[in-house]
Amino acid sequence: MKSMFKLPLVAVAFAMAIPFSQAEDAATPPPPPPPPGEHGPGPGGPGHGPRGDRFKMMVEKLNLTEDQKTKIKPIMEEEMKAMAAVRDDESLAKGARREKIIEIIKRTRDQIRPLLTPEQQKTLDEMKERGQGGPRKEKAKEKAKE
Repeated sequence: MKSMFKLPLVAVAFAMAIPFSQAEDAATPPPPPPPPGEHGPGPGGPGHGPRGDRFKMMVEKLNLTEDQKTKIKPIMEEEMKAMAAVRDDESLAKGARREKIIEIIKRTRDQIRPLLTPEQQKTLDEMKERGQGGPRKEKAKEKAKE
């Protein structure tokens, strides 16, 4: 007989606990917005959205030395500022915006390339061919010029 009363009591206790667990979720504040001039994850995020931080990727894939990191990081930061300015420029048409971003990426690559060893340059070229070093449209344009 006692077990018949325990089951409804347990069910009532769970039913009463549900609103309290949901209230805790609602009380959790949203994450702070990214600092001005930076974009959050996703399209327009750091280093082309889903690809993540391009500098971090370069450090890992190219096995950069500390000296290379100190020289390349400001170049990448300048690239991100320039790209953010282009993305935020509403006066540019989509095609013009894309062309400017391609120019920025090419300029950045041209500045970084001399800082790399021949082996790292080869790896950078392979990254570009796989679409990890810039827009694929740039690759198609270069092939068309050849």
